Amino acid sequence: MQYLECMGVHELQDAKFDLSKYEQVSVPNPFKGADVIFRSTKNLEEFRLLELASGKSVYSKDLLMADEKLVLHLESLETIPKNGISFKDDAGRERRFAILQSGKDGSIYLQEIE
Repeated sequence: MQYLECMGVHELQDAKFDLSKYEQVSVPNPFKGADVIFRSTKNLEEFRLLELASGKSVYSKDLLMADEKLVLHLESLETIPKNGISFKDDAGRERRFAILQSGKDGSIYLQEIE
């Protein structure tokens, strides 16, 4: 989606990038964790960080404001995604996305799931 941005902290070009202004969100006991920066240019209603296997919400916010900054401390990003996000779109429909890592260059991306 054009208005969603997700990238790994390891992808930052500037080593002095200040993450202190980002809200820090962690999944319980992240094993060999991965740190991911998430933000949107649109307000997202009923934003949730999900544990995909159980469908449980690990973190939720009624309204994630545009340009609000989150650092998500997740489980390692392997071939089978463990974490994702969901939110309500403008039509009130729930949209769900898995958080994945490219096997080619290690970049982080979102893939819509059902």
